[in-house]
Amino acid sequence: MIVIGFRFSNSDYSFSILSGDRDAPVVEETNQISFPKGYNEPELLNWLFQEMTALFQRQSCDAVGIKKAEGTVKRSNSLETRIQAGAISSLAAAQAGCRVVYR
Repeated sequence: MIVIGFRFSNSDYSFSILSGDRDAPVVEETNQISFPKGYNEPELLNWLFQEMTALFQRQSCDAVGIKKAEGTVKRSNSLETRIQAGAISSLAAAQAGCRVVYR
């Protein structure tokens, strides 16, 4: 089983690709990628969709996990962008054939 996990922040995103099973997971790849500077929100989300699409084309997966924001985080534009980034990764996963997404 291949699982890709994502964490989105205000300035970057991180991912890990795991194989194996629950009892013996194997970390295949991890990376942290900074968001491009000077992009407005639609440009950033488009860039992120292209990044996610490329990742899912390179690495098929059985499931995706997305870290949610902590419950104590105040609502702000930054939080909204992170929530939208999670939705973008879900969309890219679905288009690549991975229909199992956990938050």
